[in-house]
Amino acid sequence: MFSSRWKLLASPGKFLSGQSKPRVVGAILFLLLAIWGGLYLWGQHFFEAAQTSCQQYHYEKAAALIKKCLAVWPRDYHTNLLAARICRARAEYPQAEKHLAVCWKQQGKTEEVELEWLLLRAQKGDFLELETPMRKRLDDGHSQATLILEAMAFCYIKDGRYIRAGQILDQWLEIAPNGMAYFWRGMARLKQGAGKGARADFRQALEWDPDLWEARFQLVRLLLAGNDFEEGGEHLAVLEHNHPGRPEVWLLEGMDQFRKGDLEAAENHLDKAVQAMPANAVALTERAKLALEKGRPIEAEQWFRKALEAEPSLIAPHFYLYQCLNLQPGREKEAQIELEKHKECQQRFERQNKILEEVEKSPNDADRLVEAAEFFLVNRQLPMARQLLLRALQAQPNHPKARKHLATSFQDTR
Repeated sequence: MFSSRWKLLASPGKFLSGQSKPRVVGAILFLLLAIWGGLYLWGQHFFEAAQTSCQQYHYEKAAALIKKCLAVWPRDYHTNLLAARICRARAEYPQAEKHLAVCWKQQGKTEEVELEWLLLRAQKGDFLELETPMRKRLDDGHSQATLILEAMAFCYIKDGRYIRAGQILDQWLEIAPNGMAYFWRGMARLKQGAGKGARADFRQALEWDPDLWEARFQLVRLLLAGNDFEEGGEHLAVLEHNHPGRPEVWLLEGMDQFRKGDLEAAENHLDKAVQAMPANAVALTERAKLALEKGRPIEAEQWFRKALEAEPSLIAPHFYLYQCLNLQPGREKEAQIELEKHKECQQRFERQNKILEEVEKSPNDADRLVEAAEFFLVNRQLPMARQLLLRALQAQPNHPKARKHLATSFQDTR
């Protein structure tokens, strides 16, 4: 009887002559070495590609590449460090922590790991505590200044400190001009109502990085709102070609058709966008404006109220609600209330920007921070009020009004 194939493979020495043994062993070793070398080159290729994507701030692409690299080098220090950075940039904080834990286990508390932990903590919510240490690293000329600037810009925008965000982004662009920094500066300007400056930044972002679809989306939205159909149409065509399945593109198509008078096609695209993004205030507002244009004020009212539920700080829906209610018999008083709300919101927005500008001129003035917080408390903008009060207490730990207002703000949410 012949031995099984397994025995033949497992015990080659029993069936091979003395002369053939070294050749077989050498062939096996060569094969193993070739496989190892192939895997190494495969992993190295994806690591370098992920690095390049990070340098271009294409984090979605980088995430897919680093996963392939981790399949080959799951415990490698440099691979996990890069993976941690990518996860942090994508706000995937638990995964970032896991990768940093591997780095720590492999090489201990290196300067690179320490910096990445710092940036991760800041983005997770400890920025108020870490802002000064991060600024010190910049002032000391840290070799990874761009990473610090990127994280600080993210934190300032997240916290609504758009003036500070603009200053940091100016600094980032001076050191290393790139599309992402221009895009973020455009968003900061847009939040402050500076549409013209935002459009300029979005154009600059696309010059540096034509694949930055978010910048193109915001630019098209602003261009269509200003009835610039020629340039808006050119950028929209690029989005339709590269991202035909994105709900954001359906929204832009609906806006474009609406402004060109093709109301039926606009309704089709806006309905698709709203169905895919039911909490998107821009999509809800555009759908409401379309209903109003088609002479359906009751339906439009419902859409505008949904938009305000999604984003209570919006100003324009109050004016449109005034128009909707005026078209409904017996609701004229309600219409006037909405008109007054619109005026109040507009004034509050202007006052808010002025207050924040004054605060950032003296960022460590506890009294001014408390005064600004009081404005936001009155207007029920509690997250911003608390942030300002915490900054006041950081500057002056025993400030009585700051302590009192902070305690009250938490009692109000019970």
